[in-house]
Amino acid sequence: MSCESEKEIKVEDLGTKLQVALEDPCSGAVINISLATVKQIIVVRPDGTVITRDASFLSDGSDGVIYITSIAGDFNTDGTYQIQAYVVTPTWQGHSGIGEFEVTSNLV
Repeated sequence: MSCESEKEIKVEDLGTKLQVALEDPCSGAVINISLATVKQIIVVRPDGTVITRDASFLSDGSDGVIYITSIAGDFNTDGTYQIQAYVVTPTWQGHSGIGEFEVTSNLV
């Protein structure tokens, strides 16, 4: 599992793409999730508040990558955020590993 952001994330940033890649924990191989009927990304803020949002494929799902784009209020405080994907396919249902990313404060 990996979490990738396009840039350093600041408090109240909008339009930041958060993506999660689902990989087999034993082999490290990409999990093809192209037939997924449920794709969600869960983000936990430093204060414990949980955001669950429906995700989209980055391409067609065969690369195992889904993403969400931040909206107003997502990054309301600085600190360490946690991220995890939840996916349901016809043959598998489960969560990715848990990743972390930092949101940093602004000057004003």
